[in-house]
Amino acid sequence: MIDATTISAKDPKGYYACLGLEPAATADEIKAAYRQIAKELHPDRNPDADAKARFQAINEAYEILGNAAHRATYDTLRYAREKLAADPAVKLDPICCSICGRVTALPRSLIFTRVYSLVFRSVRRPVQGVFCAACARKIALQESFISAVAGWWALPRGPIYTIAEICRNAGGGVEQPGAAQQLAWYNALAFYSQGELSLAYALALRLRSATDPEIALNAAKLASHARSLGARRRSSSLKDPWRFNPLDLCAHGALMSVMPLALIALLFHADIGGWIRHHSAPPAAAVATTATSPPGAPAICAAPPHNGDVLGGYLNASSPGHLLTIIDGSGKNAIVKVRDAAAGRVAVSFFIGNHSVASYAMLPDGTYRIQYALGDALGQDCHTFTAIAAAGEFQAVETLRGASVPLTYSIDTNTGSGAQAQPIGAAIFNAD
Repeated sequence: MIDATTISAKDPKGYYACLGLEPAATADEIKAAYRQIAKELHPDRNPDADAKARFQAINEAYEILGNAAHRATYDTLRYAREKLAADPAVKLDPICCSICGRVTALPRSLIFTRVYSLVFRSVRRPVQGVFCAACARKIALQESFISAVAGWWALPRGPIYTIAEICRNAGGGVEQPGAAQQLAWYNALAFYSQGELSLAYALALRLRSATDPEIALNAAKLASHARSLGARRRSSSLKDPWRFNPLDLCAHGALMSVMPLALIALLFHADIGGWIRHHSAPPAAAVATTATSPPGAPAICAAPPHNGDVLGGYLNASSPGHLLTIIDGSGKNAIVKVRDAAAGRVAVSFFIGNHSVASYAMLPDGTYRIQYALGDALGQDCHTFTAIAAAGEFQAVETLRGASVPLTYSIDTNTGSGAQAQPIGAAIFNAD
């Protein structure tokens, strides 16, 4: 059970105190505190009866505080109707913003989300509190900015999560049903208890049409009472700071699109550069060299492939699969062939430029052998080297099943041999 001495106005059931935290703690701080205390109090390590009771208490606290929606509901408990003092002489403190600390007449309890992604893992982190309108807009843009920078870099969830959470932030975050009316009604009573008759009357007028029938009825009574005390509608008008602003939507849209557009621009620039190189006239020196080549010299590829270009194979995959990454530090160009381990057929082959890294991300389930060849010039078909300097096969036979499995191999910088690879002949590598 939660110790009654830990309960306070800001921590109605003592959950934050149970984890040794303040109500302003972040989601990461809550998770770290729970893990540390749970490790110390786990029955396997600490069989004491008191430790067992505390272990149950922190589990109860984390069940609420570790869930963004449950935590948002818990944080508004102190403003619930049944918690308000029945004595009108008791003064209530109006609600302050979690960020700027200023009193706000129309607060909202909101959850915004940021996304982090790294290679194969995407994580969503909630940021929540009771905000004024100005701080809510800043936090929404801040979380969308972090997501736009750090959220794209994992497939397939990274882009999906990033787009979804930026759209959610742009729409004002996530709010528990009825929470805004509950907070506004608390503030109406707080302003009334503080003698701020105009603000109390203005809020009561807004809440007469609340969806909660009890709040609507009490707001009508409060408005009538305030008017009898001299409050007037014109002097009590209250602007809505939460009204829709198209500029906010444009800002979030710009954040969501800036990274994809930058990547498209880089790819477009690289593609245009390659097209110009492949289609421009050769310099005079090159023409002279070609003209004086000895008879019988092998023809050279006219349009060399780019790093990572697929050269052949029977695969025609169109959806994400297992990821194969090859790091070429050999000092030469490389061709990689992924062969079906049973049949020996080439599933896919691709080109890696000198001192480059290339990946193929659509390997379906199967069992494969991975071979490579090193060379300088490509032949006329642009799929084979005119002369193979070295060839090898990675010794491990890879069996890929189920969830996406990342594979990474490296070709040695000095010798041209792969880590855990054995040399093979050019005829073996060139076999169909």
